[in-house]
Amino acid sequence: MNAVQGSGARVWWSKLVGIAALAGFCAALSIHVRSILHLPVPEEAWPGCPLSFALFAGVMLVFMPMITDANGGRLGRVSNSRIVAGMPTWVRVAIGACGVYVAINFVWCTVGHSEKLHFVDGKAVAYISGVSRVLSDGEYRDYLAWQSRMWSGHLLIFYLVPAFYFLCGPGAKGLFAPRAS
Repeated sequence: MNAVQGSGARVWWSKLVGIAALAGFCAALSIHVRSILHLPVPEEAWPGCPLSFALFAGVMLVFMPMITDANGGRLGRVSNSRIVAGMPTWVRVAIGACGVYVAINFVWCTVGHSEKLHFVDGKAVAYISGVSRVLSDGEYRDYLAWQSRMWSGHLLIFYLVPAFYFLCGPGAKGLFAPRAS
């Protein structure tokens, strides 16, 4: 069998990982947009499992297969050029734009919120430069929205790159694979 097309199981696996990465990207983007708009964000993926944990675990399930596939079946360092090789120009632009946004979001969130939050007697207390104050319910909701914006923004790039890698890049096998000219 041609190494570019892969075996039947590998075609199925690459499509599954690509679709899972795309679903993770959509979930992280949905949470990110909801946090920017100050809409309620679900706290749990399922009872007892925080949503942030489920999405961070999901990144490992799609990012590690991309690294091993790009590195010939081994874990280790892989150059960015190997990951984006063969991807259409619009995909590279989308990945670059997402990377720039993630960096801006990181700076915006870290510069704008330097407080540490603790709970004292069931109330949220913010500590900023040695000064403490009790947060109102609205301020606490804003803090939770900021947290959601921060972690969901980081996950965007880590879901987008594997989605493109497995659906239209070097990891694409079979139906979604770019055609050689």
